[in-house]
Amino acid sequence: MNDLNSRIQQLTKLILTSATVDESKGEEGDSRPASPVKIDFDMSPYQLQQELLAARLQMESQANQILSLEASLLARPALPADAKEDEKNKLIAEQAKTIRELEIVVRGYEENLGEPLRKVKEDVEKEWSEKLDEEKKKSEQNEKWAEEVVKALEKEKKVGLQFLLRVLVFSKRFSSVNR
Repeated sequence: MNDLNSRIQQLTKLILTSATVDESKGEEGDSRPASPVKIDFDMSPYQLQQELLAARLQMESQANQILSLEASLLARPALPADAKEDEKNKLIAEQAKTIRELEIVVRGYEENLGEPLRKVKEDVEKEWSEKLDEEKKKSEQNEKWAEEVVKALEKEKKVGLQFLLRVLVFSKRFSSVNR
């Protein structure tokens, strides 16, 4: 979690604005990472599940924030807007050359993908498909378990209501007898 926070801060610092320029002048480097979060293992399973859900939601939010910051960083032009036309043309030519080289590499890779590499690819796909199937089975089992827990909870609610009704009936009878 702290790693995501530090990554977000790093990406935010890379995107220069008037606010981040002022922050970076007065800021000192972090000498060490923050200590890990302490977990109270005496908490009930329900409380632990709530903490886990909150942590997952925060991680997801931070991951989305990182992606957003990375996208805005990539969207920034490599040259400032007031750069000379010659500099812009030179950058365009360099990028076109890089694109051509990458296309050649990709074509060469696809053409030279020999039988051993195909076999490795198939083996990896087979191994991961087996792992994926195992995870799907575990997920299904967890869903079934959750359904059973919900059913048990509903049953306990019914028993609790019946008990409450019986206590009320008993207390009414008891109070009517004592009058």
